[in-house]
Amino acid sequence: MTEAQVRVLIVDDQALLRGSLRVLIETEPDLVVVGEAGTGAEAIDLVRAECPDVVLMDVRMPGMDGIEATRRITAHEHAPRILVLTTFDPGGRPARLPASPTGSARCSPSSHAGCVTARSNTICT
Repeated sequence: MTEAQVRVLIVDDQALLRGSLRVLIETEPDLVVVGEAGTGAEAIDLVRAECPDVVLMDVRMPGMDGIEATRRITAHEHAPRILVLTTFDPGGRPARLPASPTGSARCSPSSHAGCVTARSNTICT
């Protein structure tokens, strides 16, 4: 691991998806996966333990969902950037996420140009 690497935490209740994302992320020399979580509660614990730069967060998970985990994680100073990943579409309405941190942006899949990199502090919904 080098200083230039972005530390990534993967959060999804589907182990297969977590593993697939890990394989994709690890093909990039400037990214490193520092952990995987299957629930929102596990994500919060791993954020505290591993201090990731970026969290890939699923919305729908058993127990604490990704929305609540995101609220709790971003409530702290020095919170990592959160990239929300989901295939869930609750009737076409976007999920209510916490307010974006200063300097970050929200985008929808139809305006994906701003969602290219987590380094630009972009939050996709």
